[in-house]
Amino acid sequence: MIRSLPYASLLVVSLGLLLSATSMPAQQAPVAPAPEDPYQVLGGSSSGGLRSYLDTLAERHFAERERSIAAIQTSDALRQRQRHVRETVLRGFDGWPEKTPLNARIVGRVERDGYRVEKLLFESMPGLFVTANVYVPTNPAHGAGPFPAVLGTAGHHDDGKLAPIYQNGWVGLARRGFVVLAYDPIGQGERLQYIDEDTGESLVGNGTREHIMLGLASLITGTNFARYEVWDGIRAVDYLLTRSDVDATRLAVVGNSGGGTQSAYLNLLEPRLATASPSCYITSWRQLWHDPGPQDSEQVFVDFVKDGFDFADFLTAWAPRPVQMLAAIRDFFPIAGARAAFAETQRMYGLMGATEKTGYFEYDDTHGWSQPRREATYRWLTKWLQGREDSQPEAPFTPEDAKLLHVTEKGQVLLSLGGRSLQQILRERAASQHAARQALSIPDADRTAFRQLLKETLRMLPREAQAGAEGNVVSAIRRDAYRMDKFIAPVGSGGRVPGLLAVPDRAASNARLIVYLDDRGKAAEAGEQGLIAAFAKAGHAVLSIDVRGAGEWAAEDKMVGYTPMYREAMRALLVGTTLAAIQTQDLLAAIQSAPLPEAWRDKPIRLVGKGNMGWIALFAVSLAADPLAARIEGVAAEEALLSYNDIVRSPRHYFATSVVVPGVLKAFDIPDVVASLATKEVLLLNTRAPMEFLHARETVRQEYGSAQNAFLGTNRPEGLQILREAEDTTAAVYLEWLKR
Repeated sequence: MIRSLPYASLLVVSLGLLLSATSMPAQQAPVAPAPEDPYQVLGGSSSGGLRSYLDTLAERHFAERERSIAAIQTSDALRQRQRHVRETVLRGFDGWPEKTPLNARIVGRVERDGYRVEKLLFESMPGLFVTANVYVPTNPAHGAGPFPAVLGTAGHHDDGKLAPIYQNGWVGLARRGFVVLAYDPIGQGERLQYIDEDTGESLVGNGTREHIMLGLASLITGTNFARYEVWDGIRAVDYLLTRSDVDATRLAVVGNSGGGTQSAYLNLLEPRLATASPSCYITSWRQLWHDPGPQDSEQVFVDFVKDGFDFADFLTAWAPRPVQMLAAIRDFFPIAGARAAFAETQRMYGLMGATEKTGYFEYDDTHGWSQPRREATYRWLTKWLQGREDSQPEAPFTPEDAKLLHVTEKGQVLLSLGGRSLQQILRERAASQHAARQALSIPDADRTAFRQLLKETLRMLPREAQAGAEGNVVSAIRRDAYRMDKFIAPVGSGGRVPGLLAVPDRAASNARLIVYLDDRGKAAEAGEQGLIAAFAKAGHAVLSIDVRGAGEWAAEDKMVGYTPMYREAMRALLVGTTLAAIQTQDLLAAIQSAPLPEAWRDKPIRLVGKGNMGWIALFAVSLAADPLAARIEGVAAEEALLSYNDIVRSPRHYFATSVVVPGVLKAFDIPDVVASLATKEVLLLNTRAPMEFLHARETVRQEYGSAQNAFLGTNRPEGLQILREAEDTTAAVYLEWLKR
């Protein structure tokens, strides 16, 4: 069903399916209840958790944006906002790459009735090949050109530009007298980046999965995967302008889903376009925030919500240039958000007296560039680029076999042509940032300066103090030689974290308070044979804490393809912080608010972090302020990743999501953090690669050469220990370390 504006009286009704049981068996075996987790503290409560914290921040920014948008009442104010949005997004990209020769060439042609398909290859960056098909009208009724031209941006389909729904659209436009340049996005079609040379398949999964892996690496180097997608589109425009059969004044971009994303971004950042028509992407962040939440890496801009931006800003970026949006009523991009975005777009265009240059089409179906939306696209483009009305339905079309239209011999650029992958480009970017940091020579001795750099780079936000900062004990478990308390500790801004406190019956002569964090949660080593018991039986007290995002605060997985950790990490970036910052602040606050017995409040402290919590422990020690800092004498990182640089240069990475920090390699890497702790005892145990293996000890030593030099500079080289031990010796290694 086709809908049109206005929507003042539009009522959207959600229909549910009512199910009733028609019969029951005469007897049912009783279902045994799940055993209660003896270490659970929160009892399933969601109050004070990560999501509620991020939701609060987001809602604050949504409200601020509403006020700022309402204040725009003139065309001059709108133009000022347009410039601000474009400049901010481009700054987040870290600018554009250099424009280099396209080296474009047509490598084949396929003739069809009324059009031909040219197989195009060009380089958007040196050695970064783009595979494209150019659909050229040949029907004499359209004349000899020059023709209006359309950039066709493909959505997240394995076949990229050659997915059947996209072929239908490209041919539909060519039959109407448009040149169409349809190209493969990075990670799709003929441009897989993580490719298995034997099978030609992606090692991580086409489209979304490749984008996320490349996206996290892009963030670490201070840019966004969207930068490279948009740059491909900009260079495609450069190519179109070299063709004599293209009218440079009549250019458009269209796309659906991930292609809708790209077309929206190009509408924002490419001034040479005459119009744009993104499908199944535009909504509002307030509607998208909760369900389904953030999606692909290119669809998440750092600080975007914090800066007061929203999807509608993509549409109004070049007002009064004509723009159309298309939506699906049953899309996972919420239709309420789409309608709100278009209402805002109409108001903004109205400030320029150009409401008629806005277009909206929705259809009662699900996500995709279905025929009704394709036909709405045809109508829009023929109106604005050909000056005529077109109500003809799309003619039947049988999609071509993808192999027939492949640009490369083997169906993959990296297998057929080699060249450079985006992975390689990001590795080169990281290497140049490492060299620049070495030239800057961050002063290890200046602890205050480095702490400030660390705080700013992690994007730490101030937290409101909470009344009654002391935590409370919930219950206790009696063990041989120690007692284990379950407690809740406040961490500021309404947040709270659960923890376990193991207190030995008899303190050791060198008794310390061990603060233990584990990716798997506070209870992972809480059993009788676990590490917590080993510490407590040796006479040390242990705080085992679930910072938000771990253990009891870990989010449920509600959607395949986007892990809970990924979604929360992306939400954090949108509101101007990082999971690493949140978890580091949680740790520091929990240490100070935990309900410690009086006898343990002045004991020396050592932190132990396992997995990615190893980096959180390192950050916390570096950022701790006196008097807490004076009590912390050491930190251990077990099975932590080697470095941020290692994430980028690894063939693949699987453990980086929670510790991703935008632009971190411009400021520091983990060896720099360790170097800043040269007055402490630091243990690096069983350091991991971003894939599923441990690094050799010599590899770790080489990576941490600068840190070792810092310890040498304090005349205590033994303060940094780099070990690789078998799992069954871990407790012994720690107990020996505690003797130092």
